[in-house]
Amino acid sequence: MVQNGPGYLHAVANYESNVINWNKNNNTKAAWNDDFVFIYPSDGTYYMDHPLCILDGASWTSTEQVAAAESFIAYATDSDRADGLLDYGIRAWDSTREISPAGTAPFLLENGVIPAKQTPQLPFPTTSVIDAVITTWKANKKPAVVVLVLDVSGSMTGSKTAEMKAAVRDFLGAMQDHDELYLIRFNFEVVFLEQQSGLIRDKRQALLNEVDDLLIGSTTALYNATRDAIDLINDKRNNISDTFDKSWDIVLMTDGVDSRDAGHISKEDVYNVLPNQESSDAVHIYTVGFDLSNMNEAQREEATEYLRQIAEETNGKYFDSSVGNLADVYTLISLEF
Repeated sequence: MVQNGPGYLHAVANYESNVINWNKNNNTKAAWNDDFVFIYPSDGTYYMDHPLCILDGASWTSTEQVAAAESFIAYATDSDRADGLLDYGIRAWDSTREISPAGTAPFLLENGVIPAKQTPQLPFPTTSVIDAVITTWKANKKPAVVVLVLDVSGSMTGSKTAEMKAAVRDFLGAMQDHDELYLIRFNFEVVFLEQQSGLIRDKRQALLNEVDDLLIGSTTALYNATRDAIDLINDKRNNISDTFDKSWDIVLMTDGVDSRDAGHISKEDVYNVLPNQESSDAVHIYTVGFDLSNMNEAQREEATEYLRQIAEETNGKYFDSSVGNLADVYTLISLEF
């Protein structure tokens, strides 16, 4: 939101100190003709608590480590430290410094906060309440319409195939019944699996079966696949049959670069048809560079540049799956909706 402005996200739950620092350190007025503003709930909010416990009874804790921890606690809880937190936009509960109603830097109206605002502190909810809130949110959140684009070219052989299938199964498992998923696979050609696609409630098993049966081989029509995914999701948006507000997303996974066979379009052709990002409900593209380590440096740079650019220009996100399990990457993508 800081980088892409209100067209990317309208609001977010965050810390008062972050709002202060965003307004201080980013020229949001010039970039977006707007400032970040912190909203104080009238009935209260939660205050962060960071408990610290010395494990002095553990067999692997030395006397020196316990002494060091005690020194750190003494330093961190010293009144000078608490007073100094105000300089970073943090209201320490035991600070002796006062913030005047007119403002004491950095608690100023120009930084998007009410200087002397006292908001009631709410007790933290129980685990059962938190679980109920999360379950209710999942059931009622904005439905997602996802075009999932899978690279099944020859370079995806071996362990990559099993890892990709496991990751996609996890991704499908994270989606809700009211979400929609449209599956495209590509190698030398681009194939939209229309019969297996649609509302997750109706198509989840068909999609899982299709993923299990994916065959790997041939060259890579990456740019054509990207263009066809954009065309498909635009068609779905233009022919929507209900009035629900939806999230429109493309998830593209590949481990290579376009093989530039006859009939392949160029990446510039893709850039020319990328979704317009004037609205917060525009199409977002999330890209996954799957195990690019086996490429030469030039190929790796080309692949990363393309995947990163189409994600950033559509307010999506690029994931380098080599930094962790691909299933975890797909979980992160599902949380972006």
